[in-house]
Amino acid sequence: GEFYENNFLQVAPKASFGPDGDVSAFSLPAMTSAYGNAQIVSGIYAMAFDDRPETVSALHHLESAAYAEARVKAQKHPYLAANKKVDVAAYDDELDRQIATLFVQAGPVRYDGSDSMPPEVGYGSFWVEGTKWVNGTEDLDAFLDNVEASWPHQ
Repeated sequence: GEFYENNFLQVAPKASFGPDGDVSAFSLPAMTSAYGNAQIVSGIYAMAFDDRPETVSALHHLESAAYAEARVKAQKHPYLAANKKVDVAAYDDELDRQIATLFVQAGPVRYDGSDSMPPEVGYGSFWVEGTKWVNGTEDLDAFLDNVEASWPHQ
């Protein structure tokens, strides 16, 4: 994620990024060639609630490479465009260029589990309980039980 660099810089303000730096980005090898060069991402959606011409036009603009490149240039770091047509040279930061290049070369691209879960789980218990499990303050069964208990019931 594009937010990682800020986390590294809080701990090591003089950290360098890129293939020859302290921190770099790379793809893990695929389990088999059947899965291709898959990348797991997170993201946001743009949605329309009507089909008026101005609404459809706005959505087409949001999906364009021109919009994404303009946002990359305006927002600077941290922002990674979801549009594979964005020229990775538009990023002024080495780590962002690396991550964007991985994204452009990826296929398929899929949302991670937390983005596929209801918010109270994906952005709530999954992260809280998962952090406890990774830190060793909670065992796997407690992690799974607590996440399952937080799942909304209808």
